[in-house]
Amino acid sequence: MKFVGFEKEDAAEIWARDQLAVKGKPEFFRAMTAVDDNEEFACVVVFTNFTSQNVDLNIAAKKDFWRCPKSVISTFNGIFSYTFHTIKAARVTALIADSNRKSKKFVEHMGFTLEGVMRKASNNNEDVCIYGFLADEYHQHSWYRG
Repeated sequence: MKFVGFEKEDAAEIWARDQLAVKGKPEFFRAMTAVDDNEEFACVVVFTNFTSQNVDLNIAAKKDFWRCPKSVISTFNGIFSYTFHTIKAARVTALIADSNRKSKKFVEHMGFTLEGVMRKASNNNEDVCIYGFLADEYHQHSWYRG
């Protein structure tokens, strides 16, 4: 597997949207990818809702992607180098359905902090957890390769 950055953004966003069962294409987005040995998407990170301080992100990945530590660390640094060094956001936000235990565990492992819960905020009236990750936390993370 290898990190390829912003290649094939439109196709990557469509793939991620399908994996995450998200309806509707965002008006503006950036999509960063890692591909497997067959050049198929293994992980796609879609950035949306850009402000001067924050960017939201959604991550879709095949199960076996997380078994390759080198790819995970490379992707992690690609995501957050772009976020904190290129666009100079102060934070990243991940919104995750309360029932999605795997995603919550994953972002917590990446260093995100649970900041709150929006009650009945999803389409099916499910609670949505708000996770945040700050630039300072990235620079202190054991995966950081600055």
